[in-house]
Amino acid sequence: MEYLALAKSGNNKWWAYLLSIVVILLVGMLLGSIPLEMYFEWGDKSNFTEEEWINLQLDWNFEALGLDKNIGLSMLIASFAFFLIALIFAIRVIHKRSFRTLINPAGKIRWNRIVFSVSIWVILMSLTILFDMIFDPDNYSVQFELRKFIPLLFVSLFLLPIQTSTEELFFRGYLLQAFSLLSKYPIISVTITSILFGLAHMPNPEVAAFGWPVMFTYYFCFAFALAVLTIWDNGIEIALGIHAANNIFGALTVTYSDAVIQTDAIWKLNDNHIGWGQVLIYIIFFSIVLYAYYYIFIKRASGHVIRS
Repeated sequence: MEYLALAKSGNNKWWAYLLSIVVILLVGMLLGSIPLEMYFEWGDKSNFTEEEWINLQLDWNFEALGLDKNIGLSMLIASFAFFLIALIFAIRVIHKRSFRTLINPAGKIRWNRIVFSVSIWVILMSLTILFDMIFDPDNYSVQFELRKFIPLLFVSLFLLPIQTSTEELFFRGYLLQAFSLLSKYPIISVTITSILFGLAHMPNPEVAAFGWPVMFTYYFCFAFALAVLTIWDNGIEIALGIHAANNIFGALTVTYSDAVIQTDAIWKLNDNHIGWGQVLIYIIFFSIVLYAYYYIFIKRASGHVIRS
């Protein structure tokens, strides 16, 4: 059975999807915002106007408010936990099908796919930073502090996957399967979900800093590539691994002033600019991933079958 065809199982009426979307968004946005709003109330408001206070909250600028960034990141991730709980409820109660149908047709996680995607993405990002440091060393400032980095390491490794997995299960799982019911052509579902993924990230501060054409294209290409990999591999594990590796590696290694999540990373960029060159780099990255996936999981596997 193909991955997209799993949408036909259980209750796949149009009203079930409409009700599920409403439940997921309401629970995620209303209940999910409570932990973060409660934490912001502990911040020091004395030096800011009401408008500045609101803007700092919208930018998730915990440090400016005298708040711990690691705790703030944890509270932010808590909102995604509510989204995930709502998604599980929608799949099992409203659609009356197993939550595992968002993983793959077998319903069992293929850990070799996750290890493959995490490994290759970390290698590619490491090489990018290494080359950038060689050619532009003055742009990097070391801000490593062990007492701050250890909590960040814990949050990144054990909590950030909640955020990345929730986004993947919703966009490359639930919505990708849902929109496949509208057309027999997978490209339609891939395109629609990639556009929605890009629009969902438009409130990020990078958009205001670097312009929506560049950032929307980046988010769209990122989502499009992950959707293609999901369909090609008949499961979501590679997308789960790449998204987790991308956010975790970024949170731990390099931060910059306009980043959506401010962390106590090892380095901070003094001057960061995201342009079309960075978008091209990510397209090259995904091309390498596609080739590596084909070589390891298709070509080599076929070769083993022929020799056996």
